[in-house]
Parts: sequence; C-alpha cells; structure tokens
Amino acid sequence: MVSAAIPMIFPPVVIGHHELIDGGVVNNTPISTAVKLGATHIIVLPTGYTCDRKTTPKSIIEMILTTFSYMMHQKLGTDLELYKEQVQIHLIPPLCPLSISAHDFSHSKNLIDEVYHKTNIWIQSGGFQKIRPPNIIRIHTHLS
Repeated sequence: MVSAAIPMIFPPVVIGHHELIDGGVVNNTPISTAVKLGATHIIVLPTGYTCDRKTTPKSIIEMILTTFSYMMHQKLGTDLELYKEQVQIHLIPPLCPLSISAHDFSHSKNLIDEVYHKTNIWIQSGGFQKIRPPNIIRIHTHLS
C-alpha cells in the first residue's frame, strides 16, 4: 500500500510512528542508489510520458498525475546527465508521441502492446549498443 501512497491521491501509510509514501515521489528511477550499490550497467524502463499535453487535464487527479510525470522525468533527465560518466545507462525510449492519456486505464492493453512493439524495434536497431540516452526523456512538444 505504501508504493501506491501518492500525496493528494492516496493517504500515507502509518507504520509505527512513521508516515510513509511512495518512494517514487522523490526518486522514481533510483539511478543514484544503483550507482552507490556498485552497478556498472543500468537499464531504465521509464514510466509516464514527456510529451507536452495537447489538452488541458480534465480533473484535479489528472493534473496531479501529469505534474508528477513531468517531475519524475525532470529528475530522471538530471540523473542521466549526472551519472553518465560513472555508469553505462541504457534508456528504453518511452512512447512518444502519446496519442491517448496514460491515465486512462481503459487503454492499458493498447499502450502495453505499443510499448512492447517499439521496445523490440529499439532492441533490434541496436538500442543496447548506444551509449547516450535519447533526449526524448526531456519534456518536449511535437509540432503538428
């Protein structure tokens, strides 16, 4: 339950005298922890999205989740830059552009199928041989 305790969405879980929330709120992709533990190769499977939204969030929950996704990717981008000389990091590109809301779970099967297909293409095109992660992890806009 703690891993689902996202502030403003689900309450913290109390264990003893501690109120606990999802660790992803502070460090969703703990590259720093992996480096401190001695990792030499890290494979990152990012969640969320980095594309600028084409529509305004329709609810406070959607606004919070969108903001959270942007914050997670900002931290990930910073960590990729910070640790690029210390460890080999392979970033599997997130779905981009994303045509449907990642928060609409009625599309989960389609999103899973699409990311599976695109990840296979990334692997077959030498994704693991590329040293520099793609800039797609930074928040960006697609011109239409």
